[in-house]
Amino acid sequence: MTPATQPVRDREPRTTSIPPRPGDRELHELRTRLDAIDVALLDTIRDRIRCCLQIGEVKRHAGIPMMQPQRIDAVQGRAAAYGNDHGLNPAFLGRVYDVIIAETCRLETEVISGTLPTDAETE
Repeated sequence: MTPATQPVRDREPRTTSIPPRPGDRELHELRTRLDAIDVALLDTIRDRIRCCLQIGEVKRHAGIPMMQPQRIDAVQGRAAAYGNDHGLNPAFLGRVYDVIIAETCRLETEVISGTLPTDAETE
């Protein structure tokens, strides 16, 4: 059997190495840092959703409607101000919060209607 017709699993691994390029080490370090930031971001989103589920419970027991437009306006306004103060595009942050708020509203609606178990975990 020739190497071209030999099954891949039976071939010896290639040992050619690509010489490192300028910036490879720095890119690796920055990407490792970015990966850690992503985990922290996702953990924070998870924590935010958990808090919103608790808010949904309070609303359900108190008979408060899920939709609180003034609260959404305050959250969006705070995100826009943060963007302006920290050199981030406020419109971008608004779109991020649109997605986050839509999901939390969906979950709060389920909690308030009783279709989502009160001890639901979002892990």
